[in-house]
Amino acid sequence: MPFPLAKLVALGLRQASRHVANFVKVKAKDNETFRKILVKSAGWYHTIQTKSRLDILGMGKVKKVTPLSEQAAIDLGVEILGDTVVIVCALAIYILIEARSSKHKEHEEELKEEEMRSLKELVVFQSIELETQGAKLREFERILNGSTMYSKTSERVVAEFSQNEQDSVKT
Repeated sequence: MPFPLAKLVALGLRQASRHVANFVKVKAKDNETFRKILVKSAGWYHTIQTKSRLDILGMGKVKKVTPLSEQAAIDLGVEILGDTVVIVCALAIYILIEARSSKHKEHEEELKEEEMRSLKELVVFQSIELETQGAKLREFERILNGSTMYSKTSERVVAEFSQNEQDSVKT
């Protein structure tokens, strides 16, 4: 995919994720179950992120992380959900592109196999033709050698006869 087109797709995905995030914020305010799921998942993410950051910075292991406020947890959950939507959409596009290219590769492989089969058939046909031509050539050589031998023999007989006549005339 050309680079400008990729940027355009990425921008479209980002815009779509913003709309999804806004929709999720509205639903989180209205739906108690959805809000609990968002707050719980955002809290879990915040805890893991804080512990790993402090561990990477070498500040030791943290036993208790202060929880986020409900609004901050909802905002973090919505951000995570929006990023998840972008990732899922990008993966879906990638999978579709790969499936299409693999189908195209399979088609090319089938064409190559068909071409290879036809070339093999052509080689077999030409080898049979070559054997036939070789047999005809050997037959012609046999006939030619036979007629040449006869010609040489007849020439020799004529030469000997001529020689004998010349000898008999001299005597």
